[in-house]
Amino acid sequence: LREVLRHGHNALLVPPDDERALASAIRCLLSDHELAERLARTARDEVTDRTWKQRAVRIMEFLDLAQPA
Repeated sequence: LREVLRHGHNALLVPPDDERALASAIRCLLSDHELAERLARTARDEVTDRTWKQRAVRIMEFLDLAQPA
């Protein structure tokens, strides 16, 4: 997930096991609808090429390139 999620860009990240930080992030999203919409829109836009099918295509392309000539 670290290769996809970026704090303030397409997500709000909080430290693991930090209930206060999680609650604060949720309150922030509930009170700032523009931020919530922007994060959601950016996240949706950035994951369109991260499907299992797309991943399989990239692996197959890599394997084809790795074959000796």
